[in-house]
Amino acid sequence: MVFVLPKKVVKAIQRQNRLTAITTTLLLPIIFLGCSYGRGSLNLSEAEEQLRLKNYDQAIASYRAHIARRLAVKDRPSWENPHFYLMLIVDIELARNNIEGAQKALEEAQAEGVDATLIADRWRSFANWFEQRGRPREALHLLQTHRELDPLLFDSALDRLAKKIVQLEEQAPPELPAPKPPKDMESF
Repeated sequence: MVFVLPKKVVKAIQRQNRLTAITTTLLLPIIFLGCSYGRGSLNLSEAEEQLRLKNYDQAIASYRAHIARRLAVKDRPSWENPHFYLMLIVDIELARNNIEGAQKALEEAQAEGVDATLIADRWRSFANWFEQRGRPREALHLLQTHRELDPLLFDSALDRLAKKIVQLEEQAPPELPAPKPPKDMESF
């Protein structure tokens, strides 16, 4: 069986860091094939089609409908966590620069027990998003906040960001001292 991802998902995956690409590429076929039975697959197919058409709001709504349908299945496999699809919503929101929507979906995924490795990977994607937009302090803060998820990888990124911030500070022009008031104004 050949499994083809929508172009938008492939592009989003390519923009993510290497670990995101690896985990997403390996897990998507497993999840899709494992969950593609029953009526829930209709929502999943609709989500993929809407994503291909760049109808992001409709794609997100279809992914959420798929999650709801899979949660309603009483005899679904014990290993299946339909909230995994929130990770795809995170990717969509980051790709369209909706950081608030991406954060909300990621926090929901974390609260619903999506694998911690996937959650940590997406927080690193958030940090990359901030860094690519010239906001390394926000990236640093985000990684510090979520460091407990993957201390080894986060520490590496934190070190790199700290060095970058120091370098930017060293390159910045020195601040000029405040001008002194004229002597006749000193008494005020």
